[in-house]
Parts: sequence; C-alpha cells; structure tokens
Amino acid sequence: MSINQLLLSDNNSSRLFTEARASLLVNENDPEKRHDLLDELRSTMRSCMNRKNYERPDLSWYHNCCLEYFLFYYESSLFNRKTRKYRIKEMMKDGRAQFGGYDLVILWQPFPRSGIDGRNQFDFYREMPDGLAGQKEIVEEIHACGAKAMLNYIPWGGAEYNEGRTHAEIMAELVKKTGADGIYGDTMNGFDDDFCRALAAVRPGLVFNTEGSPTLKSAETLTGCWGQNFLPIPPQIPLVRFIEPRHSVRLVDRDSLTREFIIKLGLFWGMGHVVWENIFGWYNPYNETERKLCRNSMRLLRKAKEYFTDQNWQPLAATLQPGVFANRFGNGKHTCYTVINCNQFPVQGDR
Repeated sequence: MSINQLLLSDNNSSRLFTEARASLLVNENDPEKRHDLLDELRSTMRSCMNRKNYERPDLSWYHNCCLEYFLFYYESSLFNRKTRKYRIKEMMKDGRAQFGGYDLVILWQPFPRSGIDGRNQFDFYREMPDGLAGQKEIVEEIHACGAKAMLNYIPWGGAEYNEGRTHAEIMAELVKKTGADGIYGDTMNGFDDDFCRALAAVRPGLVFNTEGSPTLKSAETLTGCWGQNFLPIPPQIPLVRFIEPRHSVRLVDRDSLTREFIIKLGLFWGMGHVVWENIFGWYNPYNETERKLCRNSMRLLRKAKEYFTDQNWQPLAATLQPGVFANRFGNGKHTCYTVINCNQFPVQGDR
C-alpha cells in the first residue's frame, strides 16, 4: 500500500489526527508549537488529496451553503389538497422569516410508505401529485427563491425489486427530469465513482451531500456533508474541514430538544445548520430563541463567508480561560476570530 493510500484510509487518517491531537494537548501552553504541528499535519494530508473538485467554478456555490432544510414530503404544509398546488413559495418565505433563509432543500420521499408494498424509493418521486412534472415545478420554485434542491437516495432500499437498470441510471433519469442540483445519500459517507459519473453525465455541476462524515478519500468527490454522528466539540477538530475548508458542512441533531449549542458550534467552526422539525411525523419544533439564534448565525456566516474558506485558518488559538476555545480566520487583509464557551457555566474575564 502506498503512503497516499495509508494517509487517506480511515484508520490511518484517524490515527494521524489522534496523534496530532495528543501532541496539541501536550503543547497546549505553547500555541506556536501547536500551530506548527497542525500546519505540518495539514500539509501532509493535502499532498495526498486530490482537491480539483473544490476548484471547479460550477461547484463553488456549494462552498457557502449555510442553511439546509429537510423537507418531509408528506407534511400538509407542502401540498394544498384543495387547490392541488404545492406551497413552495410559502415554505421558502417562512424559512426566510423564521430561520434566515434556506440555501438548500432536501426532498425526502421514502418514509413512511417505504416497505408497505412493492413500490420503491424512485416510485415515491414519480407518484407525488403531478408526477415528475410536479417535482420539476418544485425544483424550479426553489430556484426562483434563490436556493438549490436535492433528491434523496437510500442505498439500503431496493434489493427486493429490479427495474432492469442500476440505481445510478434511475437517479440520473430523475435528476434529468426534475432539474435537481444534487443528491443526498442517506446513511452514506461517500458515493462510488460509477454512481457519480452516471449522474454527472446528465447534470454537470451536480453536488453530493451525505448523512455521514466522509473519509479524506471520499471527500475528493463528496464536497459537502452533514455533521451529525460526530459533533466537533473542542478540543476535537473537524478533520476534513481543517484539511479543506471549502468542504461544506451543516450540523444537525434531529432528536435534541434544545439546539442552541449546536447552532453556536456551527458558527464557531464556520459551518452551517440543518433545519429539521418534522422527524418523519414526530414534530420537534425550534423555539423562538433558537430561531433567532439561527437567523443571526446565518447572517454572520454569509457576511464573513470569505473568512471561513481561509486555506490557512488556525483552530484552537490560544485563550486565557479553560473551556473557552477560539479559531482564527483571515481573508488576506483582516483577521476574524470565533469564540465558544464549552463550560457548563458562564465565564467572566479576559478571553
């Protein structure tokens, strides 16, 4: 196995970073030494990673997607049964007022009908009101509101049926007929090359988004993901974002009854947030404090977006208070710091 394969494999990239974190903690009182270690780690890993997809102009919009909306297709707010019209404009308007405006909408289709009968995950798009023409209308209205739309793909669904085509071929057809901008991979942390090529052939500039965090290798193709299973609470560092800060990450915790900390954590790392209130029929609403915090965070993330893609940003800058952490970002002219208190109590004094 080559050194590149070793560095990009799950176990070895994690091991390298674990060793680096241990060195960081040993040198926590020597910020210059700590940053030297981080820069050395970043340089080594970047030399082994193909980052050409992050340079593509047609994918650059994804770098700054701050707020993502998980749209559960079967909620009554989506479709007016009396007029038989989709309520996309109203939904997007509400998103601006309540959360600061969606950049990306996931169109989630399988639950709760999946498994009840012989229909498959693709049928659930085809059989929505007005069929795929209706789905195209949804995507176009999302575009008209200044956002992008993603179709959902579940790799674990479909073993029981066969349409005579690969899943990639069917998804490519759905993308072509709806005009969707990307694919969300449920339970996934990457897509294989054949799947990506089939989709790119019908829609250049298509992006991929996964529920799981990618390895460095899969992040070469997968330029964005959710931050769900691993929340980077300091002194932990989000590895892929550290190596490639243009990797688009949005934090989410569907089961939490309070989201204040996760919204603050996203701002701290220059990451976005996933709004998800209808958890497949269980309503878990944001309170007004969380909504206001989300609006303010999205405003700051968008205003300072050039800082948060700084290729030389420095995590865990020196602070004076235990449990208080800081990151340093720059845009070539100015410096921006984000600070978070991870203690369970307020902290006073110099930071």
